[in-house]
Amino acid sequence: MVVLTAHPEFEPARPEQDARLVLDTRNATGALGDLRHVIKILGLVSLLASALVSLRPRQWVKNLFVFAGLIFSQNLFGPLVWPALGAFLIFCALSGAIYVFNDVADVDKDRLHPAKRFRPIARGALPIPVALGLGIALLVGSLIAGCSLSLGFGLAATAYAVLLTAY
Repeated sequence: MVVLTAHPEFEPARPEQDARLVLDTRNATGALGDLRHVIKILGLVSLLASALVSLRPRQWVKNLFVFAGLIFSQNLFGPLVWPALGAFLIFCALSGAIYVFNDVADVDKDRLHPAKRFRPIARGALPIPVALGLGIALLVGSLIAGCSLSLGFGLAATAYAVLLTAY
């Protein structure tokens, strides 16, 4: 609790006025704590949004090719849709990881580029250590998930990752 007193140039505070001059900082601290909590949440949301943008989801449409066999064999609504959906998600994660690694590798050049400087890693919205952690987690998780679908698919996913890295 903080008690505010009158300025010496003015009339001294009378005891009955003290009640009006008392500022209860417990409520202010509580509100400040709530504000800090909201800011932390907004920071986390901003970081997650930057991570998602760095994965370049608009490019994921290219991975829809995994559904071609199901579509042309007229089995899109059969039980094989689940492994195909898994394959789609794995290829999206793999390509996203490679985009992140590429952005980290090119960060200095991207900062000088008129359009690429707005990418989350180049502008600093996604810190490089966080980006590398995200890329590694996606790469390793995707390859493990690919091998869990089948060994053949795991090898194809590995070849896909190698091809994207070489590109």
